[in-house]
Amino acid sequence: MTVDPDRRPPETPEELAVGIRLLFKQAHGNGVDVTGGWDCRNGDRYPDWDVVVTELRKPDHDE
Repeated sequence: MTVDPDRRPPETPEELAVGIRLLFKQAHGNGVDVTGGWDCRNGDRYPDWDVVVTELRKPDHDE
Protein backbone atom coordinates (compact mmCIF):
# COMPACT_ATOMS: atom_id res chain seq x y z
CA MET A 1 0.00 0.00 0.00
CA THR A 2 1.29 3.44 -0.86
CA VAL A 3 0.61 6.52 1.24
CA ASP A 4 0.49 10.02 -0.23
CA PRO A 5 2.81 12.12 1.99
CA ASP A 6 1.09 15.32 0.81
CA ARG A 7 -2.36 14.14 1.88
CA ARG A 8 -3.55 16.13 4.87
CA PRO A 9 -5.24 14.08 7.61
CA PRO A 10 -8.86 14.89 8.46
CA GLU A 11 -9.38 17.60 11.07
CA THR A 12 -13.18 17.45 11.40
CA PRO A 13 -15.83 14.71 11.49
CA GLU A 14 -17.01 15.91 8.08
CA GLU A 15 -13.53 15.54 6.57
CA LEU A 16 -13.26 12.07 8.12
CA ALA A 17 -16.60 11.07 6.55
CA VAL A 18 -15.47 12.33 3.13
CA GLY A 19 -12.18 10.42 3.45
CA ILE A 20 -13.93 7.20 4.45
CA ARG A 21 -16.42 7.54 1.59
CA LEU A 22 -13.58 8.08 -0.90
CA LEU A 23 -11.59 5.14 0.49
CA PHE A 24 -14.62 2.83 0.21
CA LYS A 25 -15.39 3.95 -3.35
CA GLN A 26 -11.79 3.40 -4.43
CA ALA A 27 -11.58 -0.01 -2.74
CA HIS A 28 -14.93 -1.12 -4.20
CA GLY A 29 -13.84 0.09 -7.65
CA ASN A 30 -10.74 -2.09 -7.32
CA GLY A 31 -12.80 -5.17 -6.46
CA VAL A 32 -12.12 -5.13 -2.70
CA ASP A 33 -14.99 -6.39 -0.52
CA VAL A 34 -15.48 -3.50 1.89
CA THR A 35 -18.02 -5.25 4.12
CA GLY A 36 -16.96 -7.02 7.29
CA GLY A 37 -15.08 -6.20 10.45
CA TRP A 38 -11.53 -5.24 11.31
CA ASP A 39 -9.64 -4.77 14.56
CA CYS A 40 -7.44 -1.70 14.28
CA ARG A 41 -4.66 -2.13 16.81
CA ASN A 42 -2.55 1.01 17.11
CA GLY A 43 0.05 0.49 19.82
CA ASP A 44 0.31 2.60 22.96
CA ARG A 45 0.02 6.05 21.40
CA TYR A 46 -3.52 5.75 19.93
CA PRO A 47 -6.71 3.93 20.97
CA ASP A 48 -7.64 0.64 19.35
CA TRP A 49 -10.84 0.50 17.28
CA ASP A 50 -13.23 -2.19 16.12
CA VAL A 51 -14.50 -1.24 12.66
CA VAL A 52 -17.63 -2.90 11.28
CA VAL A 53 -18.94 -2.08 7.78
CA THR A 54 -22.35 -3.13 6.57
CA GLU A 55 -23.66 -2.47 3.07
CA LEU A 56 -26.91 -0.53 3.12
CA ARG A 57 -29.84 -1.02 0.80
CA LYS A 58 -30.47 1.98 -1.45
CA PRO A 59 -33.71 3.84 -0.64
CA ASP A 60 -36.71 2.99 -2.78
CA HIS A 61 -37.63 6.21 -4.59
CA ASP A 62 -41.26 5.05 -4.95
CA GLU A 63 -41.89 5.31 -1.19
